[in-house]
Amino acid sequence: NTGLGKSGKTYIVGQDYLMRNDSGFGSTSTIFRKEVRTAATEELIGGYTTDHHSKAPHSKVHTSIIDIDGVSVLSYRCLLGLDELMHTDFDWVMMAELETDEAFALSANQIKTFSIVAVILSILVLLLGYFFSKLISNPINELTASAKAVSSGNLERKIQIKLQDEIGVLAESFREMTNSLR
Repeated sequence: NTGLGKSGKTYIVGQDYLMRNDSGFGSTSTIFRKEVRTAATEELIGGYTTDHHSKAPHSKVHTSIIDIDGVSVLSYRCLLGLDELMHTDFDWVMMAELETDEAFALSANQIKTFSIVAVILSILVLLLGYFFSKLISNPINELTASAKAVSSGNLERKIQIKLQDEIGVLAESFREMTNSLR
């Protein structure tokens, strides 16, 4: 177990592009048998062998590369630094990979969950906005209708607003005015 989930792999590749460890690619040994010639290994090994480490990047992380099985993976790879540590004339590449689908599965689930929550909250906000707009507009509409009726000469129109806010004060003032006109 590499600790890299279900699809995670780690392996070491020499300058001949052959694996230097068994990495779970099957039941047979991959040591010196499995070739790992990808753009990722060629970037490090190729740079190392052509100019002996001076142009090769020491490590590289790519968000998406194609691995030796043709699968899109997240990849971390680095030169192990054997030439510096053990004074050799070669170096190996260590690679750790995780399939992109597995790596981003949690993110995809989170995006789906957040999207659902955002839609639900949007609907709730719209419903609350509609409710509060009706709470304010219905009494104003009733006062407007009463004012039109009174201006037309209908002094018997009753205002049914019994609120304790500014609209309620206005309705009470309108009732008193109508009563005084009778």
